[in-house]
Amino acid sequence: DAKDTGDLRDAAERLRSTAIALHRSGLAPAQVSEAISAAADALIRRMIELGIEVHGPPPAEFAWMALGSHGRREPVPSSDVDSGMAWRNGEDAGRYMHAIADQVAECVKVLGWRLDPHGVTASGAFSASSIEDWRSAIGAWLQRPSDNRVLIATSILLDGRIIYGPEHGLDVKPLLFETGDRNRLERWMLRLALSAKPPTGFLRDIVVEGSGEHRGTFDIKHGGVLLVVDLAD
Repeated sequence: DAKDTGDLRDAAERLRSTAIALHRSGLAPAQVSEAISAAADALIRRMIELGIEVHGPPPAEFAWMALGSHGRREPVPSSDVDSGMAWRNGEDAGRYMHAIADQVAECVKVLGWRLDPHGVTASGAFSASSIEDWRSAIGAWLQRPSDNRVLIATSILLDGRIIYGPEHGLDVKPLLFETGDRNRLERWMLRLALSAKPPTGFLRDIVVEGSGEHRGTFDIKHGGVLLVVDLAD
């Protein structure tokens, strides 16, 4: 029901205190993350609607994807917002979609959230294009599945889900299995997952990384624990 970004900011500011309250009530971490994800999805959908009110009806159908931890429904209050877009070809469609993405990005910043610093955003070249361009790009990726950059890009898409727009015809994930050898890709994905090096040990309050570097804190995302739950399911 938010009328503008001010209303959205008021709603977003309640999200952090809500997450803390849910944690203190004894709710399981996975359930807290699902609650954060549901609220974030609703906020982003409203941001998109407000963008459409400013820029007018879209010239072509489009879908907005939640990627990364939001796509997996595993965000924490400090998580970056990773996102992507896919749209059908149409006159000036790309220009319009980028205008919507830019407005959403500005709104995300107003809310106090962080966009992905590596460019996994709906306003970035990597994760926003027409569905035809997605198909061409993914076809090129699958010609070199041993490239770690391809595997990382593939894992980002496998985490994704559509939170705005039609899934039929604009869901990018099925394109990963239109061509190429799925079993081969899954083996390379497993190799990427197992290549992460956890800390070799702890010395008092110091974390000793696999590289020999000493840290004063335990970074669960970049140098900590990687759980391999399933592959390309």
